[in-house]
Amino acid sequence: MAFDSLDWRFKGTKYETIPGQCCGECVQNGCVVTLSTGEKVVLSDGNDIADDNYCTKYLCTQVNGFYVTNIERDICDYSSSADCGPGQEFVKDPGQCCGRCKQTQCVVISANGTVILLMEEQTILSPDDKCISYTCMISMGNLNAVKEKERCEHQSQSDCGIGQEFVKDPGQCCGRCKQTQCVVIFANGTVILLMEKQTIPSPDDKCIYYTCMISMGNLNAVEHVKICELQSQSDCGIGYQYQIPSDQCCGKCVPTSCVYITPDGKTILLKESENWKSDDSCTTVTCQKINGQFFSSSATETCTYTSASKDCGLGYVYQTVPNQCCGNCVQNSCVFTTANGVLTTLEDGKTLSEPSDICIVYNCKKTNGQFLTLAEKKICEHVSAQDCKTGEEYQKVPNQCCGQCVQTQCLIIVAGNVNKTLNVCY
Repeated sequence: MAFDSLDWRFKGTKYETIPGQCCGECVQNGCVVTLSTGEKVVLSDGNDIADDNYCTKYLCTQVNGFYVTNIERDICDYSSSADCGPGQEFVKDPGQCCGRCKQTQCVVISANGTVILLMEEQTILSPDDKCISYTCMISMGNLNAVKEKERCEHQSQSDCGIGQEFVKDPGQCCGRCKQTQCVVIFANGTVILLMEKQTIPSPDDKCIYYTCMISMGNLNAVEHVKICELQSQSDCGIGYQYQIPSDQCCGKCVPTSCVYITPDGKTILLKESENWKSDDSCTTVTCQKINGQFFSSSATETCTYTSASKDCGLGYVYQTVPNQCCGNCVQNSCVFTTANGVLTTLEDGKTLSEPSDICIVYNCKKTNGQFLTLAEKKICEHVSAQDCKTGEEYQKVPNQCCGQCVQTQCLIIVAGNVNKTLNVCY
């Protein structure tokens, strides 16, 4: 029988002749192993080969002249991802039968059994306690969820300051002190709490007030300084006084007197019920206070007589009266009508002859403040030629009432008491 060297039935054998025999025989010289792929391989004594993804090993050994194939199969703890736990990945190293479960994510299991997977360096808060956090970190070459408990700065209302309220936001471990009121501390140490938009004046300075406002997301007491429109006496007008009420910041101009401007431009200040008279005493200004306001009223006196030339009659002169507006017409001469109807004045102690009758003389005499006119007619010794003697001629004297007897002839008395006159006297 001929043997084909390619026939697998005879793999692992060798042909040997048998002395004294026609035909030889196939003598085993190795182990024949059929792999999972269907491939047949021959192993010599002491050799082995792995199969089935390295999970099966065939070892050829010679026992008592026979080649025996020993089969060893590995039993793997992890054969697929189904054998791995949460956060693990099934991996198989080259040349190895069994795979392994490699930790690729950290595992956190909540109280209710919920499994939470974390990537490396990922941090989460515990669903059971917001004060606990887990961070996925490499430790001792493995990924582990490192647990940390947060320490809170503010744990209760006692940790908060004045005007703050302890609040704990949902989903947060620690509470915080929320500013709910503005705090104002005055110079004497008094603490005042203000609600939002509330305003309060400072007791230390009436010109300062504080308003509680939101600034940069927080409540803050903002200080305001009031600027006064009127700041000193110089801001007040004439007749006003700058006064600051005890409970106010800004002063005001309070009227304290009446202000009167004279016709010539002078400014006069008058207190309540005070009067002012003009230089001629004809105008009187009175200051009155009504409902806290000052008012000036003026009254001007109307005079019956104002000047001698206009108002006073003949023989009268206008005289002023000290501290009085109106003067009087005072008689300063006698007033009379002459015989020819002429109205004439004559001063006290003076005389005046009647123009139409030089023999009549007017005398002015002031008695007990009264002016009296006395008319006197002169009685002449010689009023005509009948009053003259023989040899005399009656002659008028210019500007004289009475004439005179002027001798113009010589008188000679002769015997018998006969009077004779001569034109020429020797």
